[in-house]
Amino acid sequence: MDDAAAVGFPTGFLGNASSFQKNPPTFSYITAGEKNILPVNATHFVLGGIISAGMLVLRAKFLWWPLHPFGLVMCGTWAMEMFWLSIFLGWVAKVGFMTFGGAAVYRKALPFFLGLVIGESVIAGLWIILGLITGIPGKAILPY
Repeated sequence: MDDAAAVGFPTGFLGNASSFQKNPPTFSYITAGEKNILPVNATHFVLGGIISAGMLVLRAKFLWWPLHPFGLVMCGTWAMEMFWLSIFLGWVAKVGFMTFGGAAVYRKALPFFLGLVIGESVIAGLWIILGLITGIPGKAILPY
């Protein structure tokens, strides 16, 4: 039912894979004078791993450290482009509850926010069922 997921993404990914096989990309290197030292992509991979490991250590050692290494992995994806505001508002609400009310207020507010998520999912499911029964496509569940 979703053209992007059923046709667009597979076609794009497989098209890129076949293009890379037909025309392999040239690799850029970090150089010192005339000598190639390290491939740029490998350097980015290693630095990303070091930063993620550092964030993981900081998160394990310090309770006040707010950043999770998974956020670094997800920061450039489509999902984050679509959902960053919701995630940010949830984080602000959690910090506000924990700062001004403590864990007890946070635990009391948790059912309300879980209800928002579950309610949205139930209504989306009902629209899908209604669309299947009537043959009229309903509202998209995920944003575009």
